[in-house]
Amino acid sequence: MIRAVATNDRGTAATETTVSALVSRLKQHGIAQAFGIPGTHNIPVYRELARLEIPHVAPHHEQGAGYAADGYARSSGRPALCLVTTGPGVTNVMTAAANAQADSIPMLIVAPGLPLARQGRQTGDLHDSRDQFGAMASLVSCAERLCTPLDACAAVDRAFASFSAGRPFPVYFELPIDCMDHPGEVNYAEPAQVRPSPPDAEGLRKAADLLNRASSVTMVLGGGASGAADLALEVAERLGCAVVTTIAGKGTVPDDHPLNLGATLRLQSTRSHMADSDVVLAVGTELSASVLWADTPYPVRGSLIRIDIDPGQLNKNGAATVAIVSDAEDAFQSLLPLLTEPAATAQTVVDEVRSRAVREGDVDASPYRDYLAALQGCLTDEAVVVGDQAQACYYGAAQFVNRGHPRQFLMPTGYATLGYALPAAIGAKLAAPERNVLALSGDGGFLFTMQELATAVAETLAIPIVIFNNGGYGEIHRNMMDAGIEPAAVLFEAPDFVVLAESFGARGERAVSAKHLARLVDHAFSEDGPTVIEVKVPGPATTRGISPAANSAKSQARGGRHIDAA
Repeated sequence: MIRAVATNDRGTAATETTVSALVSRLKQHGIAQAFGIPGTHNIPVYRELARLEIPHVAPHHEQGAGYAADGYARSSGRPALCLVTTGPGVTNVMTAAANAQADSIPMLIVAPGLPLARQGRQTGDLHDSRDQFGAMASLVSCAERLCTPLDACAAVDRAFASFSAGRPFPVYFELPIDCMDHPGEVNYAEPAQVRPSPPDAEGLRKAADLLNRASSVTMVLGGGASGAADLALEVAERLGCAVVTTIAGKGTVPDDHPLNLGATLRLQSTRSHMADSDVVLAVGTELSASVLWADTPYPVRGSLIRIDIDPGQLNKNGAATVAIVSDAEDAFQSLLPLLTEPAATAQTVVDEVRSRAVREGDVDASPYRDYLAALQGCLTDEAVVVGDQAQACYYGAAQFVNRGHPRQFLMPTGYATLGYALPAAIGAKLAAPERNVLALSGDGGFLFTMQELATAVAETLAIPIVIFNNGGYGEIHRNMMDAGIEPAAVLFEAPDFVVLAESFGARGERAVSAKHLARLVDHAFSEDGPTVIEVKVPGPATTRGISPAANSAKSQARGGRHIDAA
């Protein structure tokens, strides 16, 4: 192998290998955290991580590594690096990659590939796959095979340009084993700062004209608006209009703002109000079925203004009356001077819709409302809440736990994967160690990635993990019942979560009331490691006579260190 360590000075040329050039360029672009699991074929990447002092955390499953990188990016806005090995390492991370793709999350996945001459031949090599590269390319928008140092540097530059000037997606880099140590000269010029193109002036004028003449406006803010929170609030207050957020856009306008209906697009009261508005201003959102919980295109009887950095979204799931390709910040900045203040705000109407939405949402959220109110009291202004695809989250916390800033409520929506909360909370906590991070999960989802408790223990991360235990897959149980199908494979007896937590070296607690839960969570934020807190709630298990306190006696009999429920 021939390699001279590059000085990485501006414009300095150096002889590098493909793998060293890749990691060096990633660091130049600001990569400051890696998650992954070393394997036989990706060891050279670890040599470069150590050389460049890039911190690395090793989860206990590649899917957990992917979710951790996802949580890091959602909470910080910065991509992280996810490292896996060939074959099973790649297939294990695929669900996390697809989840990031569905929710537009920037992530860099790096994996080795078999030698170029042996790919696709099914010769029985270790970790041989028929088409590993093609499999990943079918899931993410960008997949590149890197064979030379110049390939590596150029690919990294393209990836970061797409993150900053376009709709962010996960990027997959594959390094064929026989190309990793390929030498070549690269020039480490300072990374270019790429900005999106400015919005079209004529489109802005048409949008402003519609908004100024409308008697009722609803603004829908998706995850693509999260980087323009202050301007989004200014536009909403200038228009005096109702605001609705997607789950990804939650907190872009504070949830407790008088004009904000919150993340309530799943509710008919909110959707009806949106449909009846003279103008709907949708910014950075797909308006998809997974966002609306309704068939698409959803009927909007007035005009639809769409602002999105991705031109492919402007007429998808609902054709735009006015379509503007733009970053949300640039669009709001340019739109504000064109808006006139209305004669009156929509406050009275918003209050009425909010009241109906609370009553409507409470139908499904009622088992969790007292607990969620208690959790709200535990959250500081900067705290991050990470939710799984659990009833307590999509029926409950998304609507009833308020956040005042974007990137403070992280939850998968488009791909709706289970097992997200714990590893994503690890990523969020590592992105900002000074912030409190709370994970919310169900018993089913937690069991998908419970091994990442070992990761949180090893990293001494003070994360409370609240598990709402309803004894099975409650949503699927209800779907089967509604379809007249005898429930199958949806009921199970979960392990004793207190004992399970303690076996990993974490703390385990069981909340017996909402007030007790608040005390446990408050204490967990100040610990030197994770705390699992089980909350028993009614669910499908009650239909077969399982006591909600089935494991309590066993846990209490063991004694040990637990916080008093009084």
